[in-house]
Amino acid sequence: MHRHPDFADVDLSSFGFGALGGAGAEEHHKADARLDNQRQGVWYSVHCDNCGQTQGILVSWDEFVYGANRLVPPGWVHEPAIGGMHPNAGCNQCRAVLLVAFTPDECQRQIKAGVMANHIQEAQVAAMSQALAQRAQPQFR
Repeated sequence: MHRHPDFADVDLSSFGFGALGGAGAEEHHKADARLDNQRQGVWYSVHCDNCGQTQGILVSWDEFVYGANRLVPPGWVHEPAIGGMHPNAGCNQCRAVLLVAFTPDECQRQIKAGVMANHIQEAQVAAMSQALAQRAQPQFR
């Protein structure tokens, strides 16, 4: 391979931005999502950052409605640094916290996908949102 003195032959896209950049960065916090067969929500398959074990996390429609209304669902953790929240779920193997974070916009997108797939009805979402609005104020922006 012919080397150029100006490093033109180096693929800089593979280096990324620091320790979490580069060719493997897409996989670092990647979660595969699929609608639950029982129509309860969305299953996420994630890899534990600590031990690498693959885990499954079910996020229910109720939890997505909380998030879409800028409320932290019960048992979840708000992360101001990312402007989102995540379930307080631990790895089954090493008990490290599994970080599958959601912003309110992402919750809204998942709800729309559930409505389109007929897994939840718009009327249910509206009723839950109205009930939440009557008893709580948004917890983050």
